[in-house]
Amino acid sequence: MDLVKELFEGSRLALARSITAVENEYENAIDIMKAIYPKTGNARILGITGAPGAGKSTLTDKVVKHYLDQGKKIGIVAIDPTSPFSGGAILGDRIRMNDLTLNENVFIRSMGTRGSLGGLSKKTADVVKLMDAFGMDLVIIETVGVGQSEVDIVKNAEYSLALTDPEVGFGIYSFNQGMISGGKKPINGTELSFSTKTSTMNLVLLAKNHNAYKVLCRILTTISSLRQKGKSVSLKVLEDFDLSDFVFISDADSNNTLFKNLLKLNINKDDLYLTTELQDDLSDERNRRVELLAKKNDIKVVLTNDYRQIKSEDSEGFRVIQSLKQKKVVTSAKLVSGDNHYIHTSDEVEKWGVPVEWLDNTIEILNKIEVYDLSVKDNFNPIFNIPKGFNSEKEYFWHLAKVGLQRRFGDKEVPKEYWDRLDYELGIIDSMGFNGYFLIVADFINYGKRNYASYDDETVARWKDFIKRSGYSENPINFGPGRGSAAGSLVAYATAITDVDPLKYGLLFERFLNPERVSMPDIDTDIPDMHRKEIIEYTRDFYNVSADVTESRVAGISAFGTYQLKALLKAIPRAYYQSKTAISLGEKLAGLVRDEKGFGIKEFCELPEVIALSEEDKRVARILDVAPLLSGMVSNLTQHAAGYVIAPEAVTEYLPTVFVEGEQLTAYTDVESCGLLKMDFLGLKAVTIIQSTLDKIQEKTGKTLTVTEILETATTDLDVFKTIASGGTKNLFQLSSPGMTDVVVKCLADIDEPGSEERAKSGDYFGRVVAAISMYRPGPLAFIPQFIENALHPEKIEYVVPEMADILSTSYGLMIYQESIMSLLQVVGGFTLGGADLARRAIGKKKFEVLQSLKQTFIYGDEKTGVLGGIKKTGRSSEELEDLWSDVEAFASYGFNKSHAAAYSMVTIIEAWLFTNYPEYFASADLNKVGGNQKTSEREALHEMIEFYKSRGLDIRPVDINISEDEFVADNGAVYFGLNKVSNVASAAERISNERKTSGEFKNLYDFLSRMQRNYEKGVNKSVLKSLIVSGGFDNFAGTRKDKLEKLEDLSNLGKILKANESIIFDKYGESYFDTWMDYKNEEMDIQTLLAEEKRVTSFYISGHPTEKYLSVAQKESDYQPIGNLDGLSSGTSVYLLGIVNSVRQITTKTGQLMAFVSIEDTSGHCDLVVFADSYKMFGRYLEVGEVLNVFATKQVNARGTSYIVNSIKRAGDIKIFTTTDHIQIKLSKDNDVAQKELVKILNEANNPLHEYSPFIKMSYVFGGKELFRTKAKQSLEIPFDLTMVNYIKNILGASGIKIIWKSDYEKELKNVTLEELLEDDSFELKI
Repeated sequence: MDLVKELFEGSRLALARSITAVENEYENAIDIMKAIYPKTGNARILGITGAPGAGKSTLTDKVVKHYLDQGKKIGIVAIDPTSPFSGGAILGDRIRMNDLTLNENVFIRSMGTRGSLGGLSKKTADVVKLMDAFGMDLVIIETVGVGQSEVDIVKNAEYSLALTDPEVGFGIYSFNQGMISGGKKPINGTELSFSTKTSTMNLVLLAKNHNAYKVLCRILTTISSLRQKGKSVSLKVLEDFDLSDFVFISDADSNNTLFKNLLKLNINKDDLYLTTELQDDLSDERNRRVELLAKKNDIKVVLTNDYRQIKSEDSEGFRVIQSLKQKKVVTSAKLVSGDNHYIHTSDEVEKWGVPVEWLDNTIEILNKIEVYDLSVKDNFNPIFNIPKGFNSEKEYFWHLAKVGLQRRFGDKEVPKEYWDRLDYELGIIDSMGFNGYFLIVADFINYGKRNYASYDDETVARWKDFIKRSGYSENPINFGPGRGSAAGSLVAYATAITDVDPLKYGLLFERFLNPERVSMPDIDTDIPDMHRKEIIEYTRDFYNVSADVTESRVAGISAFGTYQLKALLKAIPRAYYQSKTAISLGEKLAGLVRDEKGFGIKEFCELPEVIALSEEDKRVARILDVAPLLSGMVSNLTQHAAGYVIAPEAVTEYLPTVFVEGEQLTAYTDVESCGLLKMDFLGLKAVTIIQSTLDKIQEKTGKTLTVTEILETATTDLDVFKTIASGGTKNLFQLSSPGMTDVVVKCLADIDEPGSEERAKSGDYFGRVVAAISMYRPGPLAFIPQFIENALHPEKIEYVVPEMADILSTSYGLMIYQESIMSLLQVVGGFTLGGADLARRAIGKKKFEVLQSLKQTFIYGDEKTGVLGGIKKTGRSSEELEDLWSDVEAFASYGFNKSHAAAYSMVTIIEAWLFTNYPEYFASADLNKVGGNQKTSEREALHEMIEFYKSRGLDIRPVDINISEDEFVADNGAVYFGLNKVSNVASAAERISNERKTSGEFKNLYDFLSRMQRNYEKGVNKSVLKSLIVSGGFDNFAGTRKDKLEKLEDLSNLGKILKANESIIFDKYGESYFDTWMDYKNEEMDIQTLLAEEKRVTSFYISGHPTEKYLSVAQKESDYQPIGNLDGLSSGTSVYLLGIVNSVRQITTKTGQLMAFVSIEDTSGHCDLVVFADSYKMFGRYLEVGEVLNVFATKQVNARGTSYIVNSIKRAGDIKIFTTTDHIQIKLSKDNDVAQKELVKILNEANNPLHEYSPFIKMSYVFGGKELFRTKAKQSLEIPFDLTMVNYIKNILGASGIKIIWKSDYEKELKNVTLEELLEDDSFELKI
């Protein structure tokens, strides 16, 4: 029997048998599905699911009968649970729908689930297609509700949702793609709100087709533009748009002005509906008004619901979200009315008892909407207007590339291999249709670089016109030399997109643009921060053809912040409690969050301390109840850090836009899927530092340097590599970490050996830096010792693949780079470079089947793709090739992009060149990017960098009123502190700088005070004067800081007099008279006080450091370490530190004891100390901010981080008792029994765990007129040397019973010190 033929002829038996064949996977199942497929696609598919008892079968029954009344044929796939005993369907729904089974226009088929727990059968979709091919008008998938995933139903059902975000289109793209991928029809729209003084109307617009979607994009953009300008939005806005392809749903319920204006719009009345909802007790009355209004105006009514949440129990989360958006607590926020904003079950809808036509009209609207996919495969590149004299993008682009390559070589002849490579790349770029893309990128980069000589007159005139109109400088912008795989393109180098010569460094074009894998090229650019705005404005100016925002061809890209755990816990309290309480609760909860991978709200709520807190504080419980609902939700709209789209026509032809703080942004983040060109105008701190350095060099010396010029010599400059090899790389891009510094120093260990000049000139040293940076990552880190050995002794390298010696020589015999993997696949396996790149990508995904297939091709070849394979190409055995393939798999998983490594290493080299040749200019620019002095982390980082530059011989000077600018500045070979780094001075910094630039340097203190007070309304007040004095701002004027501080009150009063009088006595008699009045004594405050004052107003020590006075003594200790060296030490290492206390945080432990967390610093850095209770008892009195201490501590590293556990502390400058004391002497009783008991007690106390971290010292005892150092049982006696032990002995023997016998540097003989001499008010300090 021909089942398919009979099925098409309407045989129900054939349908049943076909379903059985497919469901049971009979041999003819595949043939049946192939045969019926052309007949599918005509039936409507409806999915109905829900919890048990929700009324699904009742709803199914109603829907079926409704369609039967219209003469339709219906198929029902009833998904029943699989019996855990028989494995068959339980057939529950077939029994419940018995009254439909006899109807000849209804066919019901029960199917089992994927298992007894539920989930749709894998064959459900095939059964639906069979019913479709049979001729059913509607196929219903109805579940029994025992676990089927809603997603399963969604994938097999047609009817779905409409997204109508109010006046925005943020969710449209994701919604559209999610619905289509699930096999559902998306309905894209928005909800607009219009108001008058007396009424409000919400209007839903649903786009019927793609053309309407484009109109919708323009409408949303226009409204957002008006809103951000503070203008009102009325229905008149819609008059300028084609509204013929929209469905309109209005919530009007009266014949008011808004409704009348709606009817005046040029819309099809058949596409206008009035909506009814069931939200609250007032809904029935409102719905009656809607019915009357609809009947009067011959408009249809549709039942809708304003869904804001999935389930009814989510309502509290909705309330909180609204409150946070309004920045109010829930009790005062204006919340959306009604409690019916969740998705309902069919049972609930049935109970509403609404007119059936209200529901029918939802289907009618659905049928008016076409399915259109917003994702496209085409690339909509911008239109590049080529200058006159050129006929096409190709001609112009090829011209620029060839002229540019010749310019790279100057007067020299371009080698043939360069021309060949250029022609090869140009051919691929042209064949892939990317000429225009390269023109776009090259245009804005060469505009920025002011490369006038490389371009035609028309383009240069256009560039200069923009610079003039916009007021920008003619000075060149120094872009980064390259980024990513684009550095492997010779075309990019020739057109000045990059400054990396790919042939010189063995870089592969196919790693960037693979002819065997067509995808949009991605050229990212690093732009100095201060010039990103200019480049973006230039791009807008060039591509935009209209001031109309809906016609803009350039837009920024939106980004969405989400509620991550800490932010969420801080945010929710703001919805319930006033600011102080909210902040306190939020900080308390956020402080309990653990910085662990995979730690989320669920794990947080399960923490014992969180559970305990929620049990004792109902406010916490309230917060934690709602937190899981909001976790991960969008919290705010921001702008993508660097991304912009450039479209060939208005961006709104492709997607809606929104205005945020005046910036036009796309509503979607996935703009490339819409076919648009995304450009990343990236900022890089290192590039910004380079630009700032070059700007200051030009300003101060008149020399104009560019990155391109520096790179002509820097990568082969021996002095540059000597700077790096010296270990002074803390300030250099990519080399700043101690570990990275160690690697690069070791691999340049031969920098002072014979032949170093040749190694630098050949590019060997640069190659080592590139390789070191590439290898300092997890994975290849293990090969670093081999790399260093090979780099220093290249003659010893043994190449696994001799044919690749030339290729692997740049990576010192190791397959460090992805390009090395590609070359090996080509040289040994016979892959094309394009094929090798595809293979490299596939290997990285580690799919077993793919790996096995590629391995076979590598060894044996593949006739289909033309790959020879290693056996044929090289004659190697399969065993040898197996071993090679293992290397390929290993290195492919972590091989680094050599193009990117080379480009970014050039940034490192440029910085090193500047630091070598212009150290003070580079240092000032670098310090300005480290951070300010507002946050602790910024202060610490800046302190470390200041001390680093001092250690490298840089002269870091205090503020100078005649030199300092807002930020750090280089002058006279030194670096001067910036005025904005001084407390109270930042607000006056601009006035001070302007006055100096306008009228010249300040001659003296009176000249400064006179000019600032008389020429500026605000002038300078007492606080500004004091801060400038103690920070050193007036050091070059007569008198000391102490002199000026003592006259501060008088100077402040003088300032007020100067404001009120044009001329006073000092103006008449001059500087000497003022100096006499100042009465300078030329006595300075002591250095420690001076430093403390500097620290107070600048957060830094500038003129020195409080620890320097004690450094020479500390360095004599064998365990002494500068704080800056601590990172390199292993856990458990004991260290002796010298530092000044910056902060002390004292806490009480659970046992009621005190302990503390202390931050100290020296000239090299800072660290955190932990002082546990036992140590705190002994040393807590020393823990005061500003104290310089000697600390003996132990490094401890665990999952929570690194800390230093304090063992002992002494004030710096105090005599070091432990290191200078010989032994403790005790005097026992003359009575033998008593003396024995005394000694036993003392020795037992010595073993008390309380003294665990105390230093131990030898002890002797005096008995019978003799001093003894041992007992019969012990060859030597030692006791802990701490105050607790001394007091214990004192209590037993009395004050005269204990003496310290100590040594000093200036006395050779032992000296007896009594306890009375030792102790000063029990403070355990030695008298000197």
